[in-house]
Amino acid sequence: MSQEGPGLYAAAALKARDIVDHPVTASHERCGHDANLHIVHFLQEIRAEWIRRKRDQVKTSSMGRAATSVREFPQRIYNAAMLESLPSIGPETRRMVVEHLWTLPGCAPGPPSAEELQLETQRQAAAVADRKRKAAAAKAAKQALQGQQEQVAHNALHVAPAPAEEARLKKKARKHKEYIPGVGTAAYAFLITLFKAHRHGEDHLTRKDLSDRAEASGLADAPIFGNGQAQGGVNNPQRWYNGWSSFSTLKNREPPLVLAYSLPMKCKLTPEGTILAARLYKDAVIRNRIAEDPAIPLASLPDSSTVAAPSAAATQDMREQQHSALQRPSRAAGQRRQALRSSRCRSRRAGPPGPAKGAAAAPQGARQQPPALPRRRPRRARPAAEP
Repeated sequence: MSQEGPGLYAAAALKARDIVDHPVTASHERCGHDANLHIVHFLQEIRAEWIRRKRDQVKTSSMGRAATSVREFPQRIYNAAMLESLPSIGPETRRMVVEHLWTLPGCAPGPPSAEELQLETQRQAAAVADRKRKAAAAKAAKQALQGQQEQVAHNALHVAPAPAEEARLKKKARKHKEYIPGVGTAAYAFLITLFKAHRHGEDHLTRKDLSDRAEASGLADAPIFGNGQAQGGVNNPQRWYNGWSSFSTLKNREPPLVLAYSLPMKCKLTPEGTILAARLYKDAVIRNRIAEDPAIPLASLPDSSTVAAPSAAATQDMREQQHSALQRPSRAAGQRRQALRSSRCRSRRAGPPGPAKGAAAAPQGARQQPPALPRRRPRRARPAAEP
């Protein structure tokens, strides 16, 4: 079979008829119905030729499955609709069988009998019932899955969370709670001290000034500078942590309450910190922890409930100011390093220094004397031992 297209199918049909008509094949071949052997061998011959010509592997495999489906079918196939209803047989395979195999003498199927028609009717009814059963089973499985998903969602909403999840939710809720330093803490003293300096016209305080004034104010119950002489060795936190350790809490809040910039460090209040510090100052005066400053009367302070939150632009300007202040020392240090490198490069290009001005040059070819070594200091003699 060397022909292409219809010639290949016609040759396959002729060979299939010869194989089926051979007495050995008729006596040993097994099939669901003997009348379907022509179709089985026709499809097998096409598959074998496609394999020899290295055709598409997908089509080759589908042709083998079609031959197996026809071989296992228990009834005689007598029309194209019945053939196409079998698994793995599509319109193209049906067309090849009808146009090339059933047109040969001795290969065309005869008309169906009454018994065959009845069997076909029963088979079609069973196929319809099977399709309905499968569709109902798939629908029931889908509904069951939806019910399980709804139940899981309902349980997730009404079941109490696990202890770890509950702790996480509480911690998340605490993050959104307003931060107010405790009375008598170092952060409490820092905010009030910065607020008083701000109301007296001071733009900022250095770290040393802030610590000294907070310590002198008596607003903090514990010493601002800690206790370096505390007992307990290195494991005692009082030797290493002091009131300044709480300043990072004020600086790292969102939004920050204080700004720390420049070198040496300068500290000032943000708009949010100013509002909170005013409330703390009023609280400290009411608690008699500090005396009322004549320059900051309580009547001049706005009510905390009516104070508007600072705008986002004001906060952004404050942060940009802090960033530029932090960058200024690093730029100056970089300029100094660059100047030092430039001077070193110029000295290397100039070469070693020449002879001193007015000194006589050494004659050509004369051997240079090595530099004189420093004279060694004579060792002092030990006094003689007394007899």
